[in-house]
Amino acid sequence: MVMKKVLFVLVIWMVCITTIPAQTDSVYTGNPQPKPRTQEKKEKVFNWRERLVFGGNFGLSFGTVTYVDLSPLIGIKVTDKFVPSIGGIYTYYRYEARNFLYSVNMYGARVQAQYFFWPQLFGQVGYDFINRNNPNSRNPNSRVNVENYWIGGGYRQMLGSNAALQLSVLYNLNQTELSPYMNPNIYVGIIAGF
Repeated sequence: MVMKKVLFVLVIWMVCITTIPAQTDSVYTGNPQPKPRTQEKKEKVFNWRERLVFGGNFGLSFGTVTYVDLSPLIGIKVTDKFVPSIGGIYTYYRYEARNFLYSVNMYGARVQAQYFFWPQLFGQVGYDFINRNNPNSRNPNSRVNVENYWIGGGYRQMLGSNAALQLSVLYNLNQTELSPYMNPNIYVGIIAGF
């Protein structure tokens, strides 16, 4: 009799309990089970090709004064605000008048970095190393190395999604008589990315 009472209470208890889920996936219920919410971290892939920028100085002038400047520059946008760059320098200058001829042939390399404080305004630092003929030597084949340390800033105006017009004003901290630049040095150019 006690066994019948225990069995009766057990049956009533099981009927009164609503459902006890043992298996809830779609194989048994027909309803897809929601996936547990986990915080998926999407890794930002650094696509260096999309972050490359190109620019530099390119100039030609012929006549009494011949001037050739080929100074390409390539950089990478490490962040939207920080852009370091490297490049080469080649400049040829020749001035010819009646009995006077002066020419200089310079080549070298440069590094620079720009940091954007606002979308259009940036600060810039740089260094360049130039090998040029030595005007202070009696030997016409004598060459000298010149180092220039730059500091300054500028303004950039976008010309679309991948190009910008840029104005920079830089000051050479190591200005000497051998430096081919005069302070301040003003650059106007176009920067492009692909």
